[in-house]
Amino acid sequence: MKLVCWSNKTNLADCCCVAARTWFLQYQWEEAMAMCLSEPWIEAENIFDYVQVPLPKLSKKVEAWSTLILINHNRVEDSIADRDRYNIDTIIDNAALDITCDYPLMVRTDKVWSVGTLIAEIFVEQVYVPTKEEATLLLVAIASETFLSDSPQTTQRDTHACEWLNEIAWIEDIAWFVQELSN
Repeated sequence: MKLVCWSNKTNLADCCCVAARTWFLQYQWEEAMAMCLSEPWIEAENIFDYVQVPLPKLSKKVEAWSTLILINHNRVEDSIADRDRYNIDTIIDNAALDITCDYPLMVRTDKVWSVGTLIAEIFVEQVYVPTKEEATLLLVAIASETFLSDSPQTTQRDTHACEWLNEIAWIEDIAWFVQELSN
């Protein structure tokens, strides 16, 4: 089975989440790939260079009948075109759902500010300890969307996920780290 972790948008947080989820899938299955529709933001390139892992693959098209995991963009206007041509296996999102399908699928959505928090919680539930690289990417994803942007919507779960991930990533000053690599 070929799994494709998909995000239409390519901001820093989405690139990090797609990559981290793909590594987890590669741990469970042989073939999984991370893909985005457009060029990643320069901030994402810097972070990925730092952790020495490849960015999600840029692709305007996904092979028909691929199995997709939609991360953070399940709404029709934010999602892959012609999504009825694909088998959507899972949706991980922190927004309202906007999908209908004729088959069962896994859906993970909840009231957190960063979808990275949901992915970190999935790791904990699966008793999967992320690598330092995975933890760093998810930590950056959550931090860039929550406390670094002074978001009033940041939840306790976002904060706890950051604390847990930083026990693995060991970044002394997260704010400095993200801002330094985002320039």
